Amino acid sequence: MPQDRQKAIREGLQSQIVAQAVFVRDEQPTKFLAYIDEEIAKADASMLKMVQESSQEGAELGAISEIYIWNKERKKALIKLRDGKRTEPEQTAPEPQQTKPEVLNNDKAKELFKRAISKGLISTDGDKYKWNDTASLYGYFVDKTSDFLNIRPSNNRVPWIKYKEIISNHSELLATAKQAVNDYKNKELNPPEGDDKVNDICR
Repeated sequence: MPQDRQKAIREGLQSQIVAQAVFVRDEQPTKFLAYIDEEIAKADASMLKMVQESSQEGAELGAISEIYIWNKERKKALIKLRDGKRTEPEQTAPEPQQTKPEVLNNDKAKELFKRAISKGLISTDGDKYKWNDTASLYGYFVDKTSDFLNIRPSNNRVPWIKYKEIISNHSELLATAKQAVNDYKNKELNPPEGDDKVNDICR
């Protein structure tokens, strides 16, 4: 399998499977071990299924191989997390209070960002967060969450500058994000794909 695809698999694991496991560990610690064991069992079952399917006539070995590797790496990451051997992307370092604007550092905002992590939308990046989805969906995220958190200025404009202080890759996303917001607000286009995930965390 090409190196870039292997890298994509590892990054996907960090932003989805591992992020969700960390969320369960932090929010429901009494259920964490049972959750991990169940997820490992699912990975084992999927790998076994792939082995069985690979022997069937007409099997698409490339697709089967990728699913097998995904689950193999998934199991490995979950075992490391269970055993406390966390790799750097899984660590959630203490967040210095003074680095974030107060409106995005209260209990309601913290809970929203935890839900965003569980959806794979963001991950921790030092004392900030990193956006993991499309730039267009980032625009929708800033628009909807700023409204949900009641942090709009009096003119009701999207407060992009506040998110610049907490999202590490904000600047590289900004132009496309702004265009996406303009498209669905002023041109009657559909919101970007993935809007349901953002809507879910704003409830």
